[in-house]
Amino acid sequence: MHRNNVCQMAGLSLALAFLAAAGAAAPVPAEQILAGLGAPQTEAEKPETAAESETEYMPSETGTLLTENGTVKETGTTGTVSETDTESAMESVTESTTESAEKAGSGRKASLGPLKEIQERYLKEREARGEKWAVSILDFNTDELYEYNADERMQSASVIKVFIMGAVYDRICCPEDEASAIIYEESYEGELRSLLEDMIRVSDNQAANRLVEILGSGDFEKGKLIVDEFCRAHGFDQTHMGRRFLAENPTDDNYTSAGDCCAILEEIYRGTLVNEEASGKMYGILQGQTLQYKIPSVLPEGYFCANKTGEMPEGYGLGCIENDVAIVTSPTGNYILAVLSNELGGRNEEAQQVIQHISADTAVALLPEDAAEKADKADKTDKAGDKPEKEESETAAG
Repeated sequence: MHRNNVCQMAGLSLALAFLAAAGAAAPVPAEQILAGLGAPQTEAEKPETAAESETEYMPSETGTLLTENGTVKETGTTGTVSETDTESAMESVTESTTESAEKAGSGRKASLGPLKEIQERYLKEREARGEKWAVSILDFNTDELYEYNADERMQSASVIKVFIMGAVYDRICCPEDEASAIIYEESYEGELRSLLEDMIRVSDNQAANRLVEILGSGDFEKGKLIVDEFCRAHGFDQTHMGRRFLAENPTDDNYTSAGDCCAILEEIYRGTLVNEEASGKMYGILQGQTLQYKIPSVLPEGYFCANKTGEMPEGYGLGCIENDVAIVTSPTGNYILAVLSNELGGRNEEAQQVIQHISADTAVALLPEDAAEKADKADKTDKAGDKPEKEESETAAG
């Protein structure tokens, strides 16, 4: 059975083109984070107990987050999209190709490019402290791919939720054929859509666990194997789902690589992950992201971002992680940036600032006419500034 027919049967009402970048999110103010980019903090504040840090994140028009005990915090998020925005259609993206087939699965050869300077300015010192860093950049203007440790398998935290979303569309919403279809009685516009949006936009761990259970017809262990099968079928070879979110004393973990993250975002952007309809829907969900304090927070006005974060504070036996992966669009060009960092030794806030600097430097390197002034400000300021509350951790949101 053709995927599009199955999508219709599953109740998907998707546009055939992508969501409009201009209608996806409000511009990020220049002063929001750059004014606070100074010397990295010396130590990240760690929650006193796991229970205190386990927060369920609820979407809010007022920019607040509701915790399990009913308290309200400022999220510090910007640029969220409305339901109308995520249903609007975007101009089709012309697929870029190259003659070379040296990079397996992508038809391009990777190089360090701007990452050489980024490595010298930021990552060399971090890695000397025992941290692990990986970065992948894909410039859609030139079809150039820049990689640093991009094939290194890293702890994913909530970034793996992008791959769970892909598996849900692949096997439930738009299966290739009846043999691969996973039957789910609820319509897409009911529980399934709500779970997908909560898992990505507010990084809800319970929604992620429920979706994996649905993939396994009620069995989480079977469901995570389906996620792995999806990843292998699409060449995301370093991505592996090994445990439930919020699992206690797990024997395995969730992993990915900067290269895999860049690859799945490219397929979503180009409309080739599952099919064009499903890719457009996934792109729209990512554009509604509420956790925007890393890559998106330093982008110039007029830039729009569809991203997924993931982090884990030290002290819970699940690593110390700060990740963010994003599709960035602007009036003059688009690109993907994936940054993963592991083994941070409790220095989460420092790592968040490094990711912000990498984002600002990438915008300068790829689109200097738009971003040079902003990155120069980021590089020179030594103000502490105000930082948004820490939105997401594996103990709270994977």
